[in-house]
Amino acid sequence: MLAFTAAVAVLTGVLFGLSPAWQIKATTLQQGSRSASGGTGALGALLVAAQVAFSLILVIGATLFVRSLGKLRTEDPGFRREGVLVVSTFPQTGREHIPNRATYYQELTSKLAQLPGVESVGYSNMGPAYSYELKTPVLPTHSSVAPMEAVQEWVGPGFFHMIGMRLLAGREFDWRDDTTSPPVAIVSESLARRLFPNTNPIGQKIDIGTEKGFEIAGVVNSASLWKPQSREPMAVYYSLVQQPEYNQPQISIRIAGDPIAIAPTARRILASMGNHWALAAQTLEARSDRFLSAERMIAVLSTFFGGLALLLASVGLYGLMSYAVTRRTSEIGIGMALGAQRGNVLRLILREVSWLVLAGLAVGIPVALAASRLISGMLFGISATDPVTIASSAAILLTVALFAGYLSARRASRIDPMTALRSE
Repeated sequence: MLAFTAAVAVLTGVLFGLSPAWQIKATTLQQGSRSASGGTGALGALLVAAQVAFSLILVIGATLFVRSLGKLRTEDPGFRREGVLVVSTFPQTGREHIPNRATYYQELTSKLAQLPGVESVGYSNMGPAYSYELKTPVLPTHSSVAPMEAVQEWVGPGFFHMIGMRLLAGREFDWRDDTTSPPVAIVSESLARRLFPNTNPIGQKIDIGTEKGFEIAGVVNSASLWKPQSREPMAVYYSLVQQPEYNQPQISIRIAGDPIAIAPTARRILASMGNHWALAAQTLEARSDRFLSAERMIAVLSTFFGGLALLLASVGLYGLMSYAVTRRTSEIGIGMALGAQRGNVLRLILREVSWLVLAGLAVGIPVALAASRLISGMLFGISATDPVTIASSAAILLTVALFAGYLSARRASRIDPMTALRSE
């Protein structure tokens, strides 16, 4: 990779260095003149305009990813992240199946609830903040409608209250919803609307995957409990103590204070119960933030390359305009000797810079609109063709480019007319 990059860099330098060499041979050497009049040159102007166009694409992409990450961070997920410790568990040897799950979890809840500052305890199989959605088909029992794809989750009694979700109808699970009672389920508001648009869903029977006859006991708000990118996902919840094959729960503990402070004690209590080990303990906020690492990396990388593109575009413009000023030293000197003001020289150079940048933007904006559609699936809460993003990115690029052009224009406006004429 290093050898390839070095070879490309050398080849690029040689190829693009030939153009000025040819121009020197055609003008300076053949004509015997120390400077030649003229502007930036067609090839130079074309390259800078192309550079501006490609830079705009990178800047727009970077802005889109940064704004998308910001929306992910500030979006209401439908539950409360703060003040929750999540303990991941693993069954102890020979305890893969617990005979009386309801009694065990009740006793564990009672012991954890006695810790200082603990407000509530809840259990779940995957979430919260799992970054993966395990989906299953759901449809009303004895119905011919097409099944709905819904996220499935196993939760214990009091989970929704602990996590800060709202019970909209019916009831939460309780300890009586065990293996000896009829199967019940709780559905999200979004799923209830799709399955029973004009009917009260409480008491209705639904089939979930290959299992049939679940009675809907309650409806909760639609929460992005697994993937932060999912807005109001359709979800169905089982009673954790009613499903004996799931025995590796996530224990969520809401506490008034620092959740990490009770982590060592919670680990010891869990181990002393003789059924589970604590694999990891972290705050829900940290757990949620960890699952945004991919989005954060993309935003950082795209910002870096967008900034690098801005730097290269400004350096290219500065170099091109400096070269143009050098070639036009005598022309500028004669103009100033005949009465041209420094402001006129500034406007002359900046006008040329503006046309180059505007030409690049005119090409770059349509290309950026077409290219941005390729990343639309990676964005959250923002359109790939967001006009504010495109306008602000173009304004940033125009400002940086004009500043680079201004540095060359300022140097041109300070040329002493007599010195310029003597140089000929």
